[in-house]
Amino acid sequence: MLPVVLFLSAGLFLSTENQLQGEWMLLETASETRSDRGDEAIRMSITGKAVVMKFRELLTNRGSVTLRPGIIDLQFGDGQPVRGVYSLEGDILILCFAEPGQSRPISLTPRGTQWLERWQRVRP
Repeated sequence: MLPVVLFLSAGLFLSTENQLQGEWMLLETASETRSDRGDEAIRMSITGKAVVMKFRELLTNRGSVTLRPGIIDLQFGDGQPVRGVYSLEGDILILCFAEPGQSRPISLTPRGTQWLERWQRVRP
């Protein structure tokens, strides 16, 4: 399965941040050459400016993000930021990321080592 990454931190636009709040289920990951089906057991919870990733109720990662309209930057611990772009279409969140230290993707179509993640909002 391709990498799954997402975190939210100090956002400049609260309305965008508020739209991303809640629980999300992974539908798909994709690279330039292949696509993998997600797993309903892979969840992402966005609360405030924090994101928690879980697989089958086990914590897998925490982090922070910087949000601007259509742009997302992730930070894992002391590592280099992961730069990405995103689109929110109703209850579907689409993210495209570059490897740490690489240039931000210019679209939601992954190129080279970039990857895409498609998430669905989980309604209570």
